[in-house]
Amino acid sequence: MLLRTSYILTSTSLYDLVCQEMKDVIMHMLWGCLTAAVGFFMVICASTKSEFIIYRLMVARSRILWGEKVHRFLQISGAMVMVFGALVALGYI
Repeated sequence: MLLRTSYILTSTSLYDLVCQEMKDVIMHMLWGCLTAAVGFFMVICASTKSEFIIYRLMVARSRILWGEKVHRFLQISGAMVMVFGALVALGYI
């Protein structure tokens, strides 16, 4: 009787472990894709020198340090954010 009970508990624990792993994988993919999308937004807006309000706020904050090279800075940092998001989505980070 003790063996059966421990087997049932072990199989239930294994099921819970697998479900938790699947949830973790899905969350990594979700947050990684969202992060990569933000990086893509930064690259596109910096390339076109967009007048979108969120991008203008980022430019205003970055211009203090980077001056006229602000759009190049935001392109490079956007590319870095895209790479980071891809690594998170793939599960490397």
